[in-house]
Parts: sequence; C-alpha cells; structure tokens
Amino acid sequence: MHVLLGPQHKAAGQNDQRCAGAHGGGKLAQRNSEGVQVQDTAAAQGAGQAIAALVSLGYSQSEAALAVSKIDGTLPVEEIIKLALRSMAGRR
Repeated sequence: MHVLLGPQHKAAGQNDQRCAGAHGGGKLAQRNSEGVQVQDTAAAQGAGQAIAALVSLGYSQSEAALAVSKIDGTLPVEEIIKLALRSMAGRR
C-alpha cells in the first residue's frame, strides 16, 4: 500500500528548501546573501550569452570564446557582442 502525502507533509528529517529553487539556486542565493562572487556570476552569464549569440551568427565555439575572453565581462551583453565582432572582423 502506498500513501501519497500532500505538500504540507514531509518525510521525517526532510528540510524545507523552497528558497533553494529547482535549479540549484540555493548555492547562488547563499553567495548573493554573503556578497561573494556575485559580479563574477553575472559576468560569466553575460559571456555565455555573448558566445551563444556569436555561434548563432556562424562563428565557431572556440573563435567566439577566444574573442569574448579578451573583453571585460562586466559590460552589457550587447557591448560584449559588438566588441567581439569588431575584433573578429579582420580574421575572416
């Protein structure tokens, strides 16, 4: 016999981790509350978005990553893309 419990019930010893989020946000939230590496996380996300945009324009992953790595990651994504395109324009 199986018993299904509603969300108000939890197994013994189970912690309520609603603030953690479905994608591991607990660790990021912990870092945010401590003020550690928040800017690095935002820069990494911006760089990742810029690389994805450059790859969608036809550049290889390695070309895009190399160009983006030379640019200040704290800039807005649009600016990172623009500067990366300018740096790669002479190489094609």
